[in-house]
Amino acid sequence: VASLAFGVVAFFVWMAFRSEEAEGPEPRVAVERNAPIDGRFRVLVPIAFPNTIPSLIDLAAGIAKERDGEIIALRVISAPEQLGPRIDYEAVQAEEEILKVAHDRASEKGLVCSSMVVIGNDIAQAILHSARRKQCNLVVMGWKGHTSKTERIMGEVVDTVIASADCDVVVMKRVGTDNVRRILLPTAGGIHAQRAESYCISLAKDLGADLTVCTVNLPEGDSSRSQLTLDAAAKRLEGQHRASFKLLNNKSVVDAIVEEAKGYDAVIIGAAVESSYRRILFGTIPEQVARRTECTVIVVKRHHAVRAMLAKVMQ
Repeated sequence: VASLAFGVVAFFVWMAFRSEEAEGPEPRVAVERNAPIDGRFRVLVPIAFPNTIPSLIDLAAGIAKERDGEIIALRVISAPEQLGPRIDYEAVQAEEEILKVAHDRASEKGLVCSSMVVIGNDIAQAILHSARRKQCNLVVMGWKGHTSKTERIMGEVVDTVIASADCDVVVMKRVGTDNVRRILLPTAGGIHAQRAESYCISLAKDLGADLTVCTVNLPEGDSSRSQLTLDAAAKRLEGQHRASFKLLNNKSVVDAIVEEAKGYDAVIIGAAVESSYRRILFGTIPEQVARRTECTVIVVKRHHAVRAMLAKVMQ
């Protein structure tokens, strides 16, 4: 049995490496500016749109600050595959101007910031390659809240990064520009939810925000078990930040969270653990909450080596 299990693991490892080999030409680093001091916790922030810089850098800084962290701002220049990753120096200079805004924002938040301009044929693979190369602990990305193609969940680039990153991934749907003062943290106690708790505490401290932790109790569920889940969260968070705890009774987990979220500025939720490939990303519940909630939503996925390997094989 042990040899069979080893054989299965070896097969998936081999397939994962084959998948990485098939990714195409390696992205080329056009410009790289390193911070004078390396942080112990590295957060990669790919910037798709310059107007998202303040919210993404603030989110990354809120998480990194407590962890003696460093922000790595990234811009990817997409190059046609037939041309290869050639360098257009005028384009690179324009990207550096954008990254300077990220540097300035990180400095305002008291964080050191490195930056890179990378040229590649595939934006998602350029992000993944950069995260591996810089040994990042976390990737922070933005999401517009919807996608135009039904086969995609959060968009081609975001979906690929979520599925295949070798580190934690946080995706934010930012709504409005007001300061976040009240945060709702739904939890079911799983590994992603606990990582969401950890990052949420850091953000709540950084923002000086009030925090409410909730668990949903379904009619057919065991209310005592739901209360135990909430009590366990309270024990994990004890002494870290002021928080209130709430048990939500509803026939739908998504409906309960969406309704409760109406009184908050942001919802921070962990990914759900589900079995099929399509759900290797965030899971049904977090995705529906992110789409339906009218406030800022931050979804957290903790890195899981086996599931990430499966995602690479099944893509």
